[in-house]
Amino acid sequence: MKRSKLRPRSKKTQKLYQQKNGRREFVSFMLRRFRICQASLDVCTGASSDVHEIVPRSAGGKIVPEFDFTQPRPKADLDAMLATQWLSLCRACHHFITFNPKFAKENGYKKRI
Repeated sequence: MKRSKLRPRSKKTQKLYQQKNGRREFVSFMLRRFRICQASLDVCTGASSDVHEIVPRSAGGKIVPEFDFTQPRPKADLDAMLATQWLSLCRACHHFITFNPKFAKENGYKKRI
């Protein structure tokens, strides 16, 4: 029996990655805005390389903001809006948070809507 390859992303998610102000632009924006890891755990390597979703997609979280993050607005307002859903982390901290869900929930790195 011949099997077809699985898609790495659904068509709907692929559109979110490619559209203007989509996931790719958002990740790039976050990594430029927050160059230092926002978690700073014991395993931290310093420079941010990943965007962590505090509310995972499986729990109703979004992969891109519903507001236009490219529009000028006060830095404190934008930072507060971003901090409720996403963090810019180094790979080591992101790995630790992802594979230690109890720690993540207790310390606010993972939430449910």
